[in-house]
Amino acid sequence: MSIEEIKSQLQTELPALLQQDTGFRLWLEDLIRRTAVSSERFDDRFDRVLRELAADREAQERKWEEQNRKWDEQNRHLAEQNRKWDEQNRINHQLLDEIRQARTRHEQSIGALGARWDLASEVSFRSALKGILEKSFGVEVINVSLMTRARSSASPIRSRSTSSCAMAT
Repeated sequence: MSIEEIKSQLQTELPALLQQDTGFRLWLEDLIRRTAVSSERFDDRFDRVLRELAADREAQERKWEEQNRKWDEQNRHLAEQNRKWDEQNRINHQLLDEIRQARTRHEQSIGALGARWDLASEVSFRSALKGILEKSFGVEVINVSLMTRARSSASPIRSRSTSSCAMAT
């Protein structure tokens, strides 16, 4: 016999059996009382579940509060880091400006050195020309004068120097 057949037979025969056999009925009531949940036990279990839910909710709230505190702390750290980055960027821009100014000064200094070098070259050239003229031709050079044509900014040709010597024999 299957479980379903037993259930079906109990449903049809149990009501009549309970009315006819008082001892069986008392045994069945006692069995149900021992195995079934009483209203007091049900209320106790329900209250316990409610307390557990409340405790879990409080624990979750504490966890969220802690997490929010950590996020706030992280946001403070990020704000501080952003402030440091802004300060570093300001310093970098300041250094870049100083580098640009130094580059301009160096370019001007190099240009001035070039101008001085031209003057030194000119002095060396005059001295060499004086030495050549005195040794080769036996003349005394009193003055070496180099004439330079004015340069036009539109002309791509560099200026040429012409020289003239005043010699005494």
